[in-house]
Amino acid sequence: MRNRGMIIMVLVYALILILVGVFQPHEIDWRPTFSADDKIPFGTYILRERLTDYSPDSSIETVTKSIYQTLHHQHFSHTTYMLVEPRLSAGHQDVKELIRFAQEGNTVFIAARDMPYGLLDTLGIYTRYGTPVFIQKFTKKDTTSSLPISLINPAFAKDSVYEFETNNVPEFFSTQYKYNDDSEDEIIQDSIHPRLAKRVEVISTVSHEHPIFVKVPIGKGCIYLHSYPFAFSNYYLVKDSTRGYAENCLSYLPKGKILWDEHYKSDTEYRHTSTLGFILGSESLRWAYFSAAFFIILFVLFSIKRRQRIIPVVEPFRNTTLEFTETIGRLYYNRADHRNIAEKKIRHFLEYVRSRYYVDTMELNADFVSKLSSKSGVDKDRVQYMTEVMRSMLSKKNIADSELIQLNELIEFFKNNSN
Repeated sequence: MRNRGMIIMVLVYALILILVGVFQPHEIDWRPTFSADDKIPFGTYILRERLTDYSPDSSIETVTKSIYQTLHHQHFSHTTYMLVEPRLSAGHQDVKELIRFAQEGNTVFIAARDMPYGLLDTLGIYTRYGTPVFIQKFTKKDTTSSLPISLINPAFAKDSVYEFETNNVPEFFSTQYKYNDDSEDEIIQDSIHPRLAKRVEVISTVSHEHPIFVKVPIGKGCIYLHSYPFAFSNYYLVKDSTRGYAENCLSYLPKGKILWDEHYKSDTEYRHTSTLGFILGSESLRWAYFSAAFFIILFVLFSIKRRQRIIPVVEPFRNTTLEFTETIGRLYYNRADHRNIAEKKIRHFLEYVRSRYYVDTMELNADFVSKLSSKSGVDKDRVQYMTEVMRSMLSKKNIADSELIQLNELIEFFKNNSN
């Protein structure tokens, strides 16, 4: 009865934990991962799934290697390399391959809060930090709750201004390396090479003035740079008021193959670094983990007490073969029947010869001696002498102790020195 009551109490407690975990409100995960696998607000699951809607007749391939590993020594045509990242940590070789990829007539689309400085410096385009106070000077409105982004292309509606509910003011692009507080004179870029961007087409701006989406023609292709990747996240793609902005931006992509990058997202601080971190990062999995740990500890505590009587130790059966052999040996010794012992040893030896060397033992003659010596490798004279001793003992009625010992030594020598 006591155990049954304990079991019922544990089951009731488990049911309460499950109900609390199911019905309690779950905290929204606002991490900006921009991963195609994440359905959280700032993931890109919807964008990745609907790329074929935004760019019809395009095939999509997910890339999990670095830019250099993907593009090096590879030739592409009519292909778009698409990167929507929290921050793009591409190295010098990656930037070099991206530029070569675009110059061959392909398209690069990068939407990231932090662009690789090597890419911007090579193109001759730079970013300037925008702050709410700075933007307010031009918009005359509170930007802590909304961010107005406008599309410049006249092909779109004149009132194509999209209000994004955010206080994350993006950086904007400029062909000037630095700005002073009192003037906007251009400063010479860091790169020793001439900039590749001969002209820059502005596609969208913040506050009708500061570019956040630009097109940079380079060689036979072009590079699109967007400094506000949140516009392409799940959160804004499900909202009717902002979905059109992403659709209009993606309409610039040409038809053809799209390489969707997932490599650089795995290197960000927002990704999980361990299995336990992944479990504890999810509300439901965290409840399941701690509930399982609690019940395991409870089970161990209640299982410490023995539930069964001590099992008695059963002695294993004794091996009496040696004792039996000693008993038989003493019996023969006490009877002093040496001839009987010799006869049994000779029979046992002849059986050994038949089974091991396949020699006929019916007649212990010269042919037997020759065959046994040849097959066993024992000297023929020794085999001849052993055979004569065995024939002599089989013909006697009484055998002395010394003769029996001699027979045993001859047989043991043969076995120890034969093949």
